[in-house]
Amino acid sequence: MSEGRGVAREVQEQLVDYLTTTPKAGAVLTMSFFSGHLWVFIVTAYLRSNTRGNKLLESLPGRTAVGIFWFTAVLVPIYWSKFREVNFEYARILDVVIPTIVAGMMLQLVVFAFFAYFGDRK
Repeated sequence: MSEGRGVAREVQEQLVDYLTTTPKAGAVLTMSFFSGHLWVFIVTAYLRSNTRGNKLLESLPGRTAVGIFWFTAVLVPIYWSKFREVNFEYARILDVVIPTIVAGMMLQLVVFAFFAYFGDRK
Protein backbone atom coordinates (compact mmCIF):
# COMPACT_ATOMS: atom_id res chain seq x y z
CA MET A 1 0.00 0.00 0.00
CA SER A 2 2.88 2.39 0.67
CA GLU A 3 4.09 1.83 -2.91
CA GLY A 4 0.74 3.18 -4.21
CA ARG A 5 1.09 6.26 -2.04
CA GLY A 6 4.61 6.81 -3.36
CA VAL A 7 3.39 6.68 -6.95
CA ALA A 8 0.52 9.04 -6.17
CA ARG A 9 2.89 11.46 -4.47
CA GLU A 10 5.29 11.31 -7.42
CA VAL A 11 2.48 12.03 -9.88
CA GLN A 12 1.27 14.88 -7.69
CA GLU A 13 4.78 16.39 -7.54
CA GLN A 14 5.16 16.14 -11.32
CA LEU A 15 1.78 17.80 -11.81
CA VAL A 16 2.68 20.66 -9.46
CA ASP A 17 6.03 21.09 -11.24
CA TYR A 18 4.28 21.20 -14.62
CA LEU A 19 1.70 23.73 -13.46
CA THR A 20 4.33 26.01 -11.95
CA THR A 21 6.51 25.95 -15.09
CA THR A 22 3.56 26.32 -17.50
CA PRO A 23 1.27 29.08 -16.19
CA LYS A 24 -1.12 28.70 -19.14
CA ALA A 25 -1.87 25.15 -18.00
CA GLY A 26 -2.88 26.46 -14.60
CA ALA A 27 -5.07 29.08 -16.26
CA VAL A 28 -6.73 26.40 -18.38
CA LEU A 29 -7.48 24.23 -15.35
CA THR A 30 -8.78 27.16 -13.31
CA MET A 31 -10.98 28.51 -16.08
CA SER A 32 -12.12 24.98 -16.96
CA PHE A 33 -13.44 24.61 -13.44
CA PHE A 34 -15.33 27.92 -13.63
CA SER A 35 -16.66 27.06 -17.07
CA GLY A 36 -17.73 23.59 -15.98
CA HIS A 37 -19.31 25.06 -12.88
CA LEU A 38 -21.40 27.40 -15.04
CA TRP A 39 -22.42 24.59 -17.41
CA VAL A 40 -23.50 22.40 -14.50
CA PHE A 41 -25.46 25.34 -13.10
CA ILE A 42 -27.19 25.99 -16.45
CA VAL A 43 -28.13 22.33 -16.82
CA THR A 44 -29.38 21.88 -13.27
CA ALA A 45 -31.13 25.26 -12.98
CA TYR A 46 -32.69 25.64 -16.41
CA LEU A 47 -32.69 22.36 -18.29
CA ARG A 48 -33.25 19.69 -15.65
CA SER A 49 -35.07 21.32 -12.79
CA ASN A 50 -36.44 19.19 -9.96
CA THR A 51 -33.88 16.43 -10.50
CA ARG A 52 -31.11 15.20 -8.30
CA GLY A 53 -27.66 16.29 -9.33
CA ASN A 54 -24.99 13.97 -10.66
CA LYS A 55 -22.39 13.58 -7.91
CA LEU A 56 -19.58 13.00 -10.41
CA LEU A 57 -20.36 16.12 -12.46
CA GLU A 58 -20.86 18.25 -9.38
CA SER A 59 -17.43 17.40 -8.01
CA LEU A 60 -14.34 19.53 -8.62
CA PRO A 61 -12.83 17.05 -11.13
CA GLY A 62 -16.20 16.63 -12.84
CA ARG A 63 -16.75 20.33 -13.32
CA THR A 64 -13.17 20.75 -14.50
CA ALA A 65 -13.67 17.94 -17.03
CA VAL A 66 -16.87 19.54 -18.35
CA GLY A 67 -14.96 22.82 -18.77
CA ILE A 68 -12.09 21.09 -20.55
CA PHE A 69 -14.54 19.45 -22.95
CA TRP A 70 -16.13 22.86 -23.61
CA PHE A 71 -12.79 24.57 -24.21
CA THR A 72 -11.73 21.71 -26.51
CA ALA A 73 -14.84 22.32 -28.62
CA VAL A 74 -13.99 26.03 -28.75
CA LEU A 75 -10.28 25.44 -29.39
CA VAL A 76 -10.69 23.36 -32.56
CA PRO A 77 -12.18 26.12 -34.76
CA ILE A 78 -9.80 28.72 -33.33
CA TYR A 79 -6.81 26.43 -33.91
CA TRP A 80 -7.95 25.66 -37.45
CA SER A 81 -8.58 29.32 -38.30
CA LYS A 82 -5.08 30.27 -37.16
CA PHE A 83 -3.04 27.35 -38.51
CA ARG A 84 -5.33 26.00 -41.29
CA GLU A 85 -4.75 22.43 -40.16
CA VAL A 86 -5.88 20.14 -37.40
CA ASN A 87 -2.49 18.61 -36.71
CA PHE A 88 -2.33 19.52 -33.03
CA GLU A 89 1.05 20.47 -31.62
CA TYR A 90 1.59 21.37 -27.99
CA ALA A 91 3.33 24.70 -28.67
CA ARG A 92 0.59 25.76 -31.07
CA ILE A 93 -2.11 24.83 -28.57
CA LEU A 94 -0.39 27.06 -26.01
CA ASP A 95 -0.40 29.87 -28.60
CA VAL A 96 -4.19 29.79 -28.90
CA VAL A 97 -5.17 28.82 -25.37
CA ILE A 98 -5.79 32.37 -24.12
CA PRO A 99 -8.02 33.33 -27.09
CA THR A 100 -9.80 30.00 -26.57
CA ILE A 101 -10.51 30.80 -22.92
CA VAL A 102 -11.76 34.28 -23.77
CA ALA A 103 -13.95 33.10 -26.66
CA GLY A 104 -15.27 30.15 -24.66
CA MET A 105 -16.24 32.29 -21.70
CA MET A 106 -17.87 34.90 -23.95
CA LEU A 107 -19.93 32.24 -25.75
CA GLN A 108 -20.87 30.75 -22.43
CA LEU A 109 -21.92 34.17 -21.17
CA VAL A 110 -24.23 34.53 -24.18
CA VAL A 111 -25.76 31.09 -23.51
CA PHE A 112 -26.17 31.92 -19.82
CA ALA A 113 -27.77 35.29 -20.60
CA PHE A 114 -30.16 33.58 -23.02
CA PHE A 115 -31.24 31.05 -20.38
CA ALA A 116 -31.40 33.68 -17.66
CA TYR A 117 -33.64 35.91 -19.77
CA PHE A 118 -35.84 33.32 -21.50
CA GLY A 119 -35.50 30.38 -19.10
CA ASP A 120 -38.17 31.36 -16.58
CA ARG A 121 -40.85 32.34 -19.09
CA LYS A 122 -43.71 29.88 -19.26
